[in-house]
Amino acid sequence: MTEPRLEAAQTPDVRPQRAQRLMAKVLEAFSLACDLDDLDTAETMLRAAEDIMAREGLHAVRTWGTASQCLVDAHFRLWERRYLD
Repeated sequence: MTEPRLEAAQTPDVRPQRAQRLMAKVLEAFSLACDLDDLDTAETMLRAAEDIMAREGLHAVRTWGTASQCLVDAHFRLWERRYLD
């Protein structure tokens, strides 16, 4: 006997969870690059995080307010490392 197919509306959407995990890992890599004074890599990671937000849209992650604040903080941290250190 075959299992009934789930309709599209019934299938759980795991994409938001993956976007959250990806964003967390990219921001972690950004932080590590800043700690190691590798500002070119840090900038690349920051651009990748921005791309994730742009691609996934505001509906994809429940905590976009937190994610956007993290991006603002990351931009500030990168600016500080470049111009104040």
